[in-house]
Amino acid sequence: MNLPNRITLFRICLIPVFIATYFLQLYWASLAFFLALSATDWLDGFIARKTNQVTTLGKYMDPVADKLLNISALILLSSLEPVFFSICLIITFARDFMVDGFRTVAINKNVIIPANWWGKVKTCVQILAISLYFLGIALNNEMILSIASLILIIAVLLTVISGIIYITTKWKEVISE
Repeated sequence: MNLPNRITLFRICLIPVFIATYFLQLYWASLAFFLALSATDWLDGFIARKTNQVTTLGKYMDPVADKLLNISALILLSSLEPVFFSICLIITFARDFMVDGFRTVAINKNVIIPANWWGKVKTCVQILAISLYFLGIALNNEMILSIASLILIIAVLLTVISGIIYITTKWKEVISE
């Protein structure tokens, strides 16, 4: 197992620690863990590309690690505004299931659907929103929490847009019999 894959698996293993910091009300630690784990997403990809160590396992596990971290964070934050976060989570889950299912069908037809700019921007905006939520909680600052909510709405819109783009760019190639 190469270094980028180890970093990805390490990130997955630390998600329960991140969750525990939140339940222990160690909100600064939650923010630090979230930022560090999010940064390792960039780090493992950078190392894999730079050292030519991109693997099938890495292509599969890296997005899984990202989804586990971000969805875990959104679930934790759902205690703030259950209806708002439930809507965000349902949209995020639906997009991820549709894109992952479509990618599975595409792989079976030897069609590669690479990550695109929209998905990367969606992830960055989602990370920003979640980070601001943890900061707002740590500082007990309503203004930061309101800004985080606005940014999360943008992230959800980007989630929908990126999902549509992922599927429509290869639709004819994948669905044709």
